[in-house]
Amino acid sequence: MKRWATLIFIFMYSYCAAQDPAKQKELKAARTVETPKIDGVLDDACWVNVPIATDFFEIRPVPGRVETKDRRTEMKVL
Repeated sequence: MKRWATLIFIFMYSYCAAQDPAKQKELKAARTVETPKIDGVLDDACWVNVPIATDFFEIRPVPGRVETKDRRTEMKVL
């Protein structure tokens, strides 16, 4: 579990650091007492009321390219 927390922290740090400070977004982690199953499928009860992060943009290979409808990324943080 510690490895997953480290990976999530690195991802969130790179996401925030790559943005223009004037346009930075905020994402708050939701608290849960249940242990989520980390399998890429968000069908556990603890994921139901967690806000979804969207509107990402690329850093590589094309810096600044905004996601499109066919290449959409969504993320939730507990």
